[in-house]
Amino acid sequence: MGYLKKNDLSKEMQARAKEYLEYLFENNKQTIAEEGEALALLSNNLQSEIKNEINVKIIKTNPLFKSLFGSKFLSMLSNCLEEKICSPNEIIFDVKSLFFIL
Repeated sequence: MGYLKKNDLSKEMQARAKEYLEYLFENNKQTIAEEGEALALLSNNLQSEIKNEINVKIIKTNPLFKSLFGSKFLSMLSNCLEEKICSPNEIIFDVKSLFFIL
């Protein structure tokens, strides 16, 4: 699954997702056209764990968060992140939000 490798998920998480999808394919004869469809087939719990692992890695790219907060807090914070796609030169401003721009 390219999506999991691209986001540098742990080997354990990649294996869990792969095993789950293999189970679905064997029992339901599912086929997948795109990565997004594959992720949608995963259980809600596994989708949440994958999102959490990706988001924690993003948060840890910020030296302030990485040095001041522990793993448990970063994991809790990662559950609050939402992905937003913005156009180039779009002005991003919200008094109540913190943005990570990638």
